[in-house]
Amino acid sequence: DHVAIRVTDRDALAAELIDALDIQEIERTDRLTLLGPSFTAGKITLLDAPAGCEPNASRIISLVLAAGAGRAADAPLVLSCGLVITFQGAADTDDDARIVSSPRHGLIGIALRSDDPPITATLLEAEYGMRANAIGSDSASLTCGDSASGGGLITLVRERAQRTHTADASIISILDHIGIRVDDARAWHTYAERAGLAIERWVDAAHSRATFLNGPDDLLI
Repeated sequence: DHVAIRVTDRDALAAELIDALDIQEIERTDRLTLLGPSFTAGKITLLDAPAGCEPNASRIISLVLAAGAGRAADAPLVLSCGLVITFQGAADTDDDARIVSSPRHGLIGIALRSDDPPITATLLEAEYGMRANAIGSDSASLTCGDSASGGGLITLVRERAQRTHTADASIISILDHIGIRVDDARAWHTYAERAGLAIERWVDAAHSRATFLNGPDDLLI
């Protein structure tokens, strides 16, 4: 459904994303800025970073957006904060349902650095309802969310070397959580309680209900 990122200047990064992509500001509150082609498509949520954040190697390798049905992938886009956007088109993925059903520049996946991709992927599949597509020694690929509409991709990559931060230090991006659309968030909350999974919080908002789970590898889901 969405990926939430904490940044030091929501307005600046939102303006940059809207200028570069076929997305719009769907909602803006004192707490968040929601961006995407539409509310029902994959979205990017911007949250305020805690005070005193220092630039460091981001956990996010890239956000993956749909290039649009019938389109080939565009070249990767590197934002001023160092966040990388990559694109996939239906021509590149054998008409994958996830690509075909997503509007142009809808969020379809995320690639993340992981301390141990096979362990994290195995736990995500066993306890968090995801489906492993491939698990190797240094990488893993999973599908999450509604399988009927193609779901979304999570790619985990083991990266031992720290990157040198060369981006604009005034706009820092930090992964907050991955939001997965499900039929019944309350049922997932009940399951998590019974399974002994770590629950961060329950949210009952005007537009959605959500249970936040502390997943493996410090991944908030």
